Amino acid sequence: MFINTVSLRLAFMLGCFVSTAHAQSATEHKEVAPACSAYVDLLSVPTIAAWYEERMPTALPFKAKELSRDAYRAQLLKFIPTDSEKECNRWMTGQLMTLQENFDGYSDEIDALLPESCGQYRAAYRETMEAQLFGDESKLTQGVTKHDSSLLQLKAANPQAVPKYCAYGEQIWSRTDELAASDFDDAKRNYPLPKVCDEGYDKLKEEAFPASSPKTFSAAWVQAALKRALPVVLNMRAYLALRYADQPEELEAECRSRLRL
Repeated sequence: MFINTVSLRLAFMLGCFVSTAHAQSATEHKEVAPACSAYVDLLSVPTIAAWYEERMPTALPFKAKELSRDAYRAQLLKFIPTDSEKECNRWMTGQLMTLQENFDGYSDEIDALLPESCGQYRAAYRETMEAQLFGDESKLTQGVTKHDSSLLQLKAANPQAVPKYCAYGEQIWSRTDELAASDFDDAKRNYPLPKVCDEGYDKLKEEAFPASSPKTFSAAWVQAALKRALPVVLNMRAYLALRYADQPEELEAECRSRLRL
């Protein structure tokens, strides 16, 4: 049952490659969306490529073991719709989930794709979330998948920013004390965002640190929940500022979407 379930997921995900390849001519792409580049980086890791090929030997018309890593990556790129950031993000999320659940070397291989400080950040995030989720492996896997996907996409979009992002992530996720209003101010100074984004973050700050104490149990509960989520909130601010540094329109759209503005 396990093999069949995994094979179906692999067939669906890699089938996206094959159907796309038949729909496109094998011309060279001028531009690759960051999510697509990150997706191909993941699938071209030799141990991961071999793991997939062992389970689905006929899924692709070329073999990783017969090509250099760069050549294999170039072949994979021909199967990616370069104008579909959303699709590549969806595919990569599925792949990361599959690998986490079934590939023994998952964490080591993700660490190897990133700067050393990112391994420390990933470990701090996982340790904190394991404690907060009380052993809920499903939610933990989803959280790790989201963070790893963001890291790989940031590396593809703005590789120079990755060490800074990971250092900040480790700093806030390894904190043993509660984050304070001053941490919002520090993040605002270090990771500037457009006005619409700042308005959303200012509202969150006011809700987490109101001028007066909550007057009802419900209000107190909401405030406590928001304070527990502050590492996620500030981590996201840093990601948005670095990931979309040169894309003001995309940055504003992401702010509106993620902050529900």
